[in-house]
Amino acid sequence: MRWWLAAAVAVVLAAGAGGGAAWSWWTTRVAQDGAIEAAARFVAAWDAGHEQALRAVTGDDERAVRAHTGARQRLAPEGLDVSLSDVAVSRADKGRASATYTVSWDLGQLGTWRYRANLRLRRRPDEGWAVAWTPTALHPRLQSGHRLERVDTWPPRAPITDADGEMLAGRQQGTGRRVTAPSLAPLLGTVDEVTAERLEELGDPYDAGDTVGLSGIEAAFERRLAGEPGGEVRVVDDNGAVVETLHAVEPAEPQPLAVTLDAGAQRAAEAAMDRVGGKGAVAVVDVSSGGVLAAVDRPANGLARWRAGTYAPGSTFKVVTALALLTQGLGPDARLDCPATVTATGRRFVNAGSLQLGEVSLAEAFAESCNTAFIGAAERLPQAALSEAAARMGFGTDYTVLGDPVAAAYPEPADGAERAAQAIGQGRVQAAPVHMASVAAGAVSGTWRQPHLRVDADIATGQPLDADTTGQLASLMRQVVTDGTGTGAQVEDATVRGKTGTAEFADGEHAWFIGTAQGVAFAVIVEGGGSGGAVAAPIAAELVERLP
Repeated sequence: MRWWLAAAVAVVLAAGAGGGAAWSWWTTRVAQDGAIEAAARFVAAWDAGHEQALRAVTGDDERAVRAHTGARQRLAPEGLDVSLSDVAVSRADKGRASATYTVSWDLGQLGTWRYRANLRLRRRPDEGWAVAWTPTALHPRLQSGHRLERVDTWPPRAPITDADGEMLAGRQQGTGRRVTAPSLAPLLGTVDEVTAERLEELGDPYDAGDTVGLSGIEAAFERRLAGEPGGEVRVVDDNGAVVETLHAVEPAEPQPLAVTLDAGAQRAAEAAMDRVGGKGAVAVVDVSSGGVLAAVDRPANGLARWRAGTYAPGSTFKVVTALALLTQGLGPDARLDCPATVTATGRRFVNAGSLQLGEVSLAEAFAESCNTAFIGAAERLPQAALSEAAARMGFGTDYTVLGDPVAAAYPEPADGAERAAQAIGQGRVQAAPVHMASVAAGAVSGTWRQPHLRVDADIATGQPLDADTTGQLASLMRQVVTDGTGTGAQVEDATVRGKTGTAEFADGEHAWFIGTAQGVAFAVIVEGGGSGGAVAAPIAAELVERLP
């Protein structure tokens, strides 16, 4: 039995003396109980977004349904909490009451918006209590013809600059950006209205219709360049004119991004790769920092071969094997045998073009890219020597460029045959062009540095080489270009160092050349191109000739 039924018995028994006062108390108590129930039903219906319950508690007032449903849609809360605070019956005999409640909107990026509001209630004959709805039931500042509206505002997108602070991508132009160095446009990327796929990837606080980075640097550094949105909750009239701002949050300003790219180097790389009729890539990095200066894919179809391609590096990996040999005490003049063939754990290896040099120096074997000499020398190395040399040149380092993992794998060989294959950049050795560019840079600078695009990036580095070893590697790579397989990379008045590679794969051979000149390092690959010396080295020469 409810408490007020027990109270009713007490009131009836007291109806004799003083019964009038008791009856007045009783009717007020019953009225308040009914008003509380009606107010609680309204609050619960609004909290849950239950349109039918709103109709029932407001006497089928469609204005209430439209206003509350519309506000929820327009404000797009992540959560809504409506809690009843107090109900007061002002005139029980007239069937009037009021309720006070608290509304808390969780508006995500716009924070929590809280306010208190009042609700008027009426008791209808034979129907009980109901909400006498007016716009103030939604918010105390609303009047007839007004509605609540949310506006999210992104701050102006931050610029992308080069290392010297010169603008590369600046102010907005429609949904795009003004790019001051057109040659860098493919790397800088695009800015446009968010796609459904990109929206799912980004998540909060992004929404349909927002302008975002869709590719390249603009996409990879979206959150830094875009900042965080602010916004307002406003009262607007039927014409959309702002009547009043009720809640406001300022946007969080974005951060400008300084990148390592160089427009002149990019133009040179583009021109050099115009020689490639098929598929290929070139990556250019700064020798002293590892910063990516330029990169080109052919065809430019979004596959990002320069950073995400996974290739056997072939004989360009002999830079790493030479490092292992030099570290173990073999000098450039050490004598090696270069027969036509060699067998390792039952697997036969040959030289390109049936090369057979007999006994030669390490420097000559490197310049002529003698596979059999390097396999024979590598067999005499301590078990861990090749792995350690590879690690010093960044192999095994997990890193990304523009969000793509960069291949740089030197797995521990399973047997002698695989060890022989990996000594000449075959087997399971894998590398992206940008990583092989960084190997060339590490060889001549003495320290491998992780390729990167952000000037202030925190990068990985390899164990530094001693000065003698660095000088010897630089000399070996110079001899490749002056007297070896890389003469096609010669450039007048430029000191080009490098290493050719002809990497076997299932359908043929990739042509490679990695090298350095004028303070930059580069890697060129032509898929299925064949000889690195004949195909990739001349591309490298044109790149060097066109460098600013």
